[in-house]
Amino acid sequence: MPNTQSRLQVRVIDIHGHRGARGLFPENTLEGYAYALSTGIRTLELDIQLTADDILVATHDFTLSTAQTRNSEGQWLTGTGPESITLTAAELKSYDIGGLKAGSPYGAKFPDQAFLDGVTIPTLEEIMVFCSDYETSSGAGSITLNIEVKSDPTRPGHTDRAEKTVDILLALIEKHAYADKVIIQSFDWAILDFVQDKASHLKRSYLTIAAHNGEHATIYKGSPWLGRTQCLSDDETIPALIKKAGGNNWSSLYKDLDEQAVSEARALGIGLYVWTVNETEDIDRMIDLGVDAIISDYPSRVQRRLMAHQMHWLGDC
Repeated sequence: MPNTQSRLQVRVIDIHGHRGARGLFPENTLEGYAYALSTGIRTLELDIQLTADDILVATHDFTLSTAQTRNSEGQWLTGTGPESITLTAAELKSYDIGGLKAGSPYGAKFPDQAFLDGVTIPTLEEIMVFCSDYETSSGAGSITLNIEVKSDPTRPGHTDRAEKTVDILLALIEKHAYADKVIIQSFDWAILDFVQDKASHLKRSYLTIAAHNGEHATIYKGSPWLGRTQCLSDDETIPALIKKAGGNNWSSLYKDLDEQAVSEARALGIGLYVWTVNETEDIDRMIDLGVDAIISDYPSRVQRRLMAHQMHWLGDC
């Protein structure tokens, strides 16, 4: 960053390390978060689910991935892995998630990811304590957690657990004084409805995949993903729906974002986060669109592109 630029002249786009830094370290692990923080990132994106014994843990897939999960004997899981929410925290911690299986499609997607042994699924409380300790020891400023609450209203058992999951999350946020250092996001807007009702002061971000993405879409007329917000027509815009839901931030698949959507979101006062942006040309396009935060498996790539644009990822640079 040129020293001649004043702080007021430097435009900032926050960088969220996706699941830590999934491109280089095992995802949703303390090891991955430590690496991301060591590079100067100060916002960590993570996924949480509620275990069978009511503990929030950081894990993404609804069933344990056979491409990244080994049992206590070092053997890869086969077939369909167990559903995360049916296991206790201790049972989940019995698995090693420190590496990706060679020859698997998922492993091929991240060929540079480190392979580690003895890496286990952390609890959200362990992550909060780790980050607080890191803040104290490094003196490098406050760490924000962008927490995605994994919930699928089309899967049995998820809707019934939504409010309990939020209650336990809010209790942890209060216990560890994280109210000013947390963003809560979810594709299942019912989760965000509960957060709005119980703790409206917390930042909420509404995750979406637009209807033109086909079977994986969450935004369409009659969608079960929108909580109590009704989508009245297939052409109702996402910013309008988020405003209707009482939201203040939009977490969009980067492919769904264009100048028109950005303009409408800005007119409605909605912040813009984009996921998961890994390639240089896509990072540059998001910078040009003027988003507020870029979520990436390779946060250092985003750092380099911001510096190339004479920008930064920290507001106090």
